[in-house]
Amino acid sequence: MMRRPLPTLLLVLALVACASTRQKALRTTAAATVAAQTAFIEWDAQAQIAIAQTAPSFEEGIAQLNAYKAKRETVIAAFEFVWRSIAKAAVLEEEMSSLVTVPRAFERLRVALSSLTKGALP
Repeated sequence: MMRRPLPTLLLVLALVACASTRQKALRTTAAATVAAQTAFIEWDAQAQIAIAQTAPSFEEGIAQLNAYKAKRETVIAAFEFVWRSIAKAAVLEEEMSSLVTVPRAFERLRVALSSLTKGALP
C-alpha cells in the first residue's frame, strides 16, 4: 500500500503555521505588556511623588501612600497574571486553553490600569 505524503505534509505545515501564529501572539502580548509596564512604572512614580508633595502632614502623606499602594496591588497582581499566562502558554504549546488565558489576562490588566490611573495611561 502506497502512502500519500501530501496529507501528512499538509498536517505538518498546518501545525507549523499554528505554532508560528501562537508565537507571534505571545510575542505581541509580551511586547504590549512591557510597554504597559514601562508606562505604569513612570506613572506610578509620579503618582507617589504627587501624593507626597500634596499631603498636609507627614502622617497624612504616609496614610495616603499606604492607601494608594493597596489600590496599586490589583495592577501588580494583574501584571503578574499576564506574565504567568504568557509563560504557561509558551511552555504548554499543545494546550489551546493556555493560549486563551493570555488575552483574558491582558484585558484584566487593562481594566486594572484604567481603574487605577483613571485613563491617564493609553
